[in-house]
Amino acid sequence: MCTTNSKREKAAKNLDITVFMAVFSFVNCQSRELLSQKFKVIAYDIDEERVSQLKVDNALFTCCESDMKKAAIYIITVPTPINKDMSPNLSDLIQATSSVARCIDKGNIIIYESTVAPGTTEGLCKENLEKLSGLICDEDFFLAYSPERVSPGVDRATIKQIDKVVSASTEETLCLVSKIYQEIIESRVIEVSSIKIAEAAKMVENIQRDVNIALMNELSTIFFNTEIDFREVLDAASTKWNFMNVRPGFVGGHCIGVDPYYFIDYTKRRNMNAKLIELSRVINESEVAFVSNLVNEFVNKHDNQKTRIGIFGISYKENVGDIRNSKMIDLCNHVLKSNTFDISIVDFDVPIGKCSKEIEKHRIFELSNEIFDIIVIGNDHDSFGKIEKKWSSMVHPNSRIIDLTGKFEHLFSLDTEYYHL
Repeated sequence: MCTTNSKREKAAKNLDITVFMAVFSFVNCQSRELLSQKFKVIAYDIDEERVSQLKVDNALFTCCESDMKKAAIYIITVPTPINKDMSPNLSDLIQATSSVARCIDKGNIIIYESTVAPGTTEGLCKENLEKLSGLICDEDFFLAYSPERVSPGVDRATIKQIDKVVSASTEETLCLVSKIYQEIIESRVIEVSSIKIAEAAKMVENIQRDVNIALMNELSTIFFNTEIDFREVLDAASTKWNFMNVRPGFVGGHCIGVDPYYFIDYTKRRNMNAKLIELSRVINESEVAFVSNLVNEFVNKHDNQKTRIGIFGISYKENVGDIRNSKMIDLCNHVLKSNTFDISIVDFDVPIGKCSKEIEKHRIFELSNEIFDIIVIGNDHDSFGKIEKKWSSMVHPNSRIIDLTGKFEHLFSLDTEYYHL
């Protein structure tokens, strides 16, 4: 832990350094803007078009790798997705590390924020840095790890407001890195004893969430099939003081639905099994099929020649335009395979052109006199507030509402079939 007033810590008090950020995303938009208020920032990305669209005071946006050589501290926050076989895809991390390795000099610090399995920063990343730079870690350059924890679309979970876990390869580096983050956040900087601890902490945060939602999804399916209102069950159970109020639903996005696979791979490489975590992934991935069955059941029951279906909210969560690993996108793709549907897809938060050509063909941005046989509500965007008065007019007495949020029932007639997870 950082306990001394080292030279690095003293230098941080009057810090005039250049901070390099390796990639742009929602999270990094916040990071680079806050950092640029305190320090000189070089913001690098390989996408020229994206670089040309960005501008922040006291920040140089570039896609020229050589510009990074001006930096003293490098912050790498690249995506760490999964491959089609659910194995970790570290290609962006390796590419960013290689770019940094070609630019670093003695005394530089490299901070990683990407979600990785324990040991990755001091293993794969360190090895690549040393090999390509010819420098030695903890002699010529220094490592730190501080997992990104921002929750997109949640006002109370911005970078300023969330506690920042920080770790480093040496105590002096930990002092400096802690000081840098403390300059831009209003909450606490939490120093931990090793980089592996910080890497594991981020894994556990998202695995816990995934496992808890899987439990709720399994219970929801059981109670649905036994005709017990699970939402009312949860409302009653949550009155107990220590009940964890987790709700069922789709698990998508680039964190909760992805990070468990990194840990599963981590255990398998050590000849261990994470049985509960693996089963939770299976349960949560099966939710799309469960909702699809509700749609198909309606079609078979009514034998409509062309069932009109409205799908509302296709991003992976509310109030974001991000469709990465969105289970609503998976649902759209499933529905689009059928010739029995007349489909309208509505999401005011997802930018035009973000989806596949097939999905884009069915997107509508103005609602007039549409009446649907089935409505599937994937999330509760604030932007849906502008159509709040239209929900009841978009259905008929025999319509089926499948509300994955459980928040829209009061807007529909009691005559309609209303389902929630």
